[in-house]
Amino acid sequence: MSRILWILAVLLSHWRRHPMQLATLLIGLISATALWSGVQALNQQARASYDRAAATFGGTRTAVLVGRKAATFSQQLFVDLRRAGWPVSPVLEGRLQIDGHSFRLLGIEPLTLPAEVGNGPVIDSAGLQSFLTPPGQTLVAPEVLGELDLPQGTTPLSSSGASLPPLHAQAQLVPDVLVVDIGMAQRLLNRPDQLSRLLVGKTKGPQAPLESVAG
Repeated sequence: MSRILWILAVLLSHWRRHPMQLATLLIGLISATALWSGVQALNQQARASYDRAAATFGGTRTAVLVGRKAATFSQQLFVDLRRAGWPVSPVLEGRLQIDGHSFRLLGIEPLTLPAEVGNGPVIDSAGLQSFLTPPGQTLVAPEVLGELDLPQGTTPLSSSGASLPPLHAQAQLVPDVLVVDIGMAQRLLNRPDQLSRLLVGKTKGPQAPLESVAG
């Protein structure tokens, strides 16, 4: 204990003679603590944002079918599985540029979305008609309107010159996601009759074995 006290006495004596060194040391410690706290806060926010994005139309609560070798597959599989009694819902995903901003575009079919799907936008019966019938809607987080500096109802152009449906704010979405009808997504992404995945709802009643339909 006496050795520790002696070391502290020496340090205090040194810092009394060199107060600028003490001030620099304190500033460094404060800056390092603030930086560490900021990094932890950013990491936590990034993890939360990633979890929200990953849960959009899927997540851990919904089974998902994806292609084994390619990023997309024919939507005929969706038709075949529905006919076989499987409650599947199609999703097409891709990247889209609007005014220099990159977004994750999701095409969905709200009529077949499983009830347990995660973090999807709320589309009531009135909104369903607006979403599905021309000109349709592009569902976005409110932050997207501010990022693009566009009012609700605007029909922006993608970098390829394709016109999107009117923008409509949905608080449930993460800021980098755009949601449109799947037919519109196929047109915007130039992937006709293609799907990225199938969401599988809770099965009710008999179905043909999944392997016999999907392989």
